[in-house]
Amino acid sequence: SHRMKDGADIDPWLAGRSLSDDLLMDEGMLERYILLCAQDVTGGLRDKPSKRTDFYHSCYNLSGLSVAQHCGKLSFGHAQSRVAQTHPC
Repeated sequence: SHRMKDGADIDPWLAGRSLSDDLLMDEGMLERYILLCAQDVTGGLRDKPSKRTDFYHSCYNLSGLSVAQHCGKLSFGHAQSRVAQTHPC
């Protein structure tokens, strides 16, 4: 079955790979998706805009956001707004 990709899909992409290698994703687009679509105005992160927030997707989206911001080049926002690094790139 086909399903929409979301911020939590970062983990399978990185399994068994060194983050020093070129990432097989567009870090800027992942960062934008998480900040603009997955983030809820009342707090928390969600699977996709039509879903409710939950702890699982909040955790995976924050991990994906950290990889996008620290292993790629910051493309959205300011350096002061980066989340903490979760993996040594």
